[in-house]
Amino acid sequence: MGNFFFIFFLSFLVLSSSVSDYLYKPIVPSKVWAFVYLIALAKIHTLLILPLLLTKCMAS
Repeated sequence: MGNFFFIFFLSFLVLSSSVSDYLYKPIVPSKVWAFVYLIALAKIHTLLILPLLLTKCMAS
């Protein structure tokens, strides 16, 4: 369920980023977009690093 929501959130981010130049830029400040992207990047980062950490712990 969490993964599905995250994938949906990522697809929404991609769609909104392509549309934001035309629609959302005047409404939503760019700082808010930067904050949202930072959160998404952090989530992706942890998703990528967690399996690596788990495999390293298993190996040791």
